[in-house]
Amino acid sequence: MSKNENSPSDSNWNIHIPYHAIETTSNEKRIEIFKEENLLNVCDWVVTEKIHGSNFSFQTNGKQVRCASRSKPLEETEEFFGFQTVLKKYRENLLSLWEIMNSRGLIQESNQTNAVQEEKVIIVYGELFGGKYSHPDVKPVPNAVIVQFGIEYCPQNEFMAFDIFDGKDYLEYDTMIEMLEESRLPYLKPLFRGTFDEAYNYNPEFTTTVPTILGLPPLPFQNKAEGVILKPTKTLRVKAKIRQTRVVLKIKTSDFTERVRSSKRQHKKDQKKVFPHGPLDELSEEFKCFVNFNRFANVISKHGPIVKRKDEGNDIVQYIEEEKLQEVA
Repeated sequence: MSKNENSPSDSNWNIHIPYHAIETTSNEKRIEIFKEENLLNVCDWVVTEKIHGSNFSFQTNGKQVRCASRSKPLEETEEFFGFQTVLKKYRENLLSLWEIMNSRGLIQESNQTNAVQEEKVIIVYGELFGGKYSHPDVKPVPNAVIVQFGIEYCPQNEFMAFDIFDGKDYLEYDTMIEMLEESRLPYLKPLFRGTFDEAYNYNPEFTTTVPTILGLPPLPFQNKAEGVILKPTKTLRVKAKIRQTRVVLKIKTSDFTERVRSSKRQHKKDQKKVFPHGPLDELSEEFKCFVNFNRFANVISKHGPIVKRKDEGNDIVQYIEEEKLQEVA
């Protein structure tokens, strides 16, 4: 968490709390920890579609609304996938959300040391997406920015919420949905609700539901979802000292995995059985599995489009390295 040093002097309420990482269901060690702490069967689990976009958040103190990418706060004139459009569209809804939550005592005083005590601040986390929809009956939207490739959701830049931070923690699922409904903010509708085992076995291979939610006709070609998110209806955390403390999981389809082992690398792995190498060689081969187009595209979505700057390439490489280290941690 870092304070926004570039914000105006009257904006010292503006702190940056990036959204946490979400583990995949393939991380069996993490799921075992959840089981050991009896966290998998204490409440219902909800399955929602995972949008292939850019992690994005709105922060408001009831008077002003600020925006942030996963990595940093955004200035209103900054280039980041046309976010100004969704800010303008949902500003009043966000202020209304703050009023509703405040009237019901749902906003907590922040326990962050760099927060201003007299300010009550909420953060709405979600996904920024859209910019292209190749249907003959749907007109392109001028100045829309394509956020991601591989899935088409809508011609305009759009936003859907998936979590609300109340100043101290995330709202429980049913309370969050009630707040989003009342403030008329768009959110990811549940695909399924039931036990953890049922959610865990949900098939992520399906056509994206987002265009239908937005009232668009289906595309004349395959338009698969990126995957699904599995979330308990209660906000649960583990006690073990691990990188991710919140209990939330994701399942990505094979088309959008960020971990790819090519046949050449598999051949090298097979060679190790005959000519074993040291642990650093093995780790190096493991890292290479994370260097692929999907990983690159997702890094760009978090940090914004590549601009013409001499050191931009080095920044992208650094971001990919940081993500690889998090994955194998």
